[in-house]
Amino acid sequence: MEKHSRFLIFVGIAALIILFGYLFLFLIGPIMLAGPPCSLYYITNDSTEDHTIVVEIFDENNISVLKEAYNLSPGKYVKYDRGIGWYPKTSWYLITWSDGTYIFYFSLDNKYSEKYTMDVFPTCSVNIELFYEDYQTNEIIPIYIRESCI
Repeated sequence: MEKHSRFLIFVGIAALIILFGYLFLFLIGPIMLAGPPCSLYYITNDSTEDHTIVVEIFDENNISVLKEAYNLSPGKYVKYDRGIGWYPKTSWYLITWSDGTYIFYFSLDNKYSEKYTMDVFPTCSVNIELFYEDYQTNEIIPIYIRESCI
C-alpha cells in the first residue's frame, strides 16, 4: 500500500509540474516576453473645440462587443486598453486576445461617421485623429483613421 501511495503522490506532482510548465510556456511566457497587448484604439482631438465621439465595435457575427462615448477637449486623447481577454471567445486557451476581424463605427458629434474594418492582433491598434489637417492638400478630415502595428 505504501508503494502505491508513493506512486500516486509522484504522479500527482508530475502532473502539476507539467500543468504549470504548460501554463508558463504557452500562456504566461509570451506575455512576459512580448509585453501586454497594444491599446485597441487611441483617439486624439486635434481641433480647437470640444467634441463627442462614439465608438462601437462589432465582431465577425455582427454582434456589438463594445460601445463607448467620449467627450474630448482640444488636444486631449483617450485610449482603450484591452488587457488580457478583452472580449473572451470560446477557445481552448485560458488567456485570449480574441484575434479576428472587427468592424469599428465612429460617430463624431452626430454629424460625421466612419466605418473601419480591421483584423485585430495584440500588436495592432486603430489610431483616430479628430479634425486632422492634411498638410499636402490643406484639407481638414473630420475623422482620420489609420492602423498601426509594432
